Amino acid sequence: MSTTTTSVATAHPLKLKGYKWIKPYVESLDPDVDFEEMIRTTAQYITNEFVMDISYVANFIGVIMEPNGSEALNYTGKVFNHMQERFEDSVSYFLSWFIDGPTSDNVKKHIELLNKTHMVVARRIPGNFDHDVDFIMPCVQMGVFGHDFQRTIDWDGMVEFSQWWFKRDFLSTQRGHDVSVALIRQFCDRFFPKPLHFLGYEIILTFLTDSTIEVHHLGPRKLWLESLIKAGFRIMLTVQNLRPDSKTPTMPTKESLAAYRKMSSNTGSSPLLIAVGLVVVLVLVRPMLCLFKVF
Repeated sequence: MSTTTTSVATAHPLKLKGYKWIKPYVESLDPDVDFEEMIRTTAQYITNEFVMDISYVANFIGVIMEPNGSEALNYTGKVFNHMQERFEDSVSYFLSWFIDGPTSDNVKKHIELLNKTHMVVARRIPGNFDHDVDFIMPCVQMGVFGHDFQRTIDWDGMVEFSQWWFKRDFLSTQRGHDVSVALIRQFCDRFFPKPLHFLGYEIILTFLTDSTIEVHHLGPRKLWLESLIKAGFRIMLTVQNLRPDSKTPTMPTKESLAAYRKMSSNTGSSPLLIAVGLVVVLVLVRPMLCLFKVF
């Protein structure tokens, strides 16, 4: 994978300089000219594997509210039989798109390959790739999930489209439920030991709309646990805001993704420590929540 950069990026006085360099650097760029560098910087120095996996699972579950989507995933079977490999393959595409940018020949080859793969599936299950909105929604979800991309896209239009999608009257299917559970299991298996899978499950539900949970029969939410998860993420964001911006890329690489399968234990020690911390807080706080009849 190439790592091309715009000319402004290579000699910019703000890049990698200062305690908090990312925001002033990105804001100093011209969206009409340097949009690739803006997305590249945000992806490289803010995104990490844990957040990407949450986005991957939550967005996929939202997109497959349309039954044809879950039927396609069910047909290929990879989401059940090779769930980690499927996640890693998806992230590999993201790496190319975010880092190289749409003008890169490498990205064009990746997109051509991905389209060919989808067309093979489309020929085998006719009718499942016939609606334009099913192609638009995954792109919209990638945009609205990351608020740092607001200035480079039609933000209001994407939000409006996303709201329209989740208000649609989708049919609940067993395949949709099964695929959704498999996607959540991939996240849980990757970052949490089995005793804490309930926490990983609830983290994903925290980022799903009520309509998505209802369509796929994933609930009910554990409101007492969700409140702790939200508090935990607020603390994480606060700490991130106080810490200096990273000057080394935090985005996963193909090598770091592949390393997961070479290890007998779960990767991602930081999320695991967060999980343990949340459980400790839960043990301490739950009696008080009972007094207020939170659950």
